[in-house]
Amino acid sequence: MYPCRGRAFSLTASCLAAVLLASLFSSSAAAQSPGITIDTDLSTDGVQTSPLIVNEGGSVEYTVRLNTRPSATVGIIGGTDTVVNFSGSGSLMLDFTSSNWDTEQTVTVTGTEDSDTDSEMGMIQHRVFSGPTEYTSLTDVFLTVNINDNDPSTLTLSAPTLTPSEGDTVMVTASLNNQAPRASDTTVTLSI
Repeated sequence: MYPCRGRAFSLTASCLAAVLLASLFSSSAAAQSPGITIDTDLSTDGVQTSPLIVNEGGSVEYTVRLNTRPSATVGIIGGTDTVVNFSGSGSLMLDFTSSNWDTEQTVTVTGTEDSDTDSEMGMIQHRVFSGPTEYTSLTDVFLTVNINDNDPSTLTLSAPTLTPSEGDTVMVTASLNNQAPRASDTTVTLSI
């Protein structure tokens, strides 16, 4: 593959140029595979946020683009589960042409507001529904979204109305409001 192979410790300028060109062409050929690129790092700090993180009722953005120039328009649709929604129209439909295939298209999603105190995990599915075979044959691309809950939990304590003496035992009932049922009890110990 490299025309200078076998020349042990000296590289001429033409040999070095040939090696660089060969590695450039071999790496660019690998980068030319059709595919969908999802970028969740829209900040300038270079920190990749994957999965996406959004607060309940809040919004977050990510971008989508194609890896290669398509021979015809590529249509991508998106689907979500119940804990995350596409903002605006409520659905996702992106079109990429031979002129905008490498331009990132921004998608905004919103974490669904609910009344429980649990944080949820959602999933966004991206499917190519139209276009040339090299794109319609791709497997769906999924993006995980973590939704941080914004509902406060409150602890309610109830005890019988009596005046215990030192050393007496009193049963106190504690309940956590706005909380999904748990598989096991939680013990709270109080000292008075």
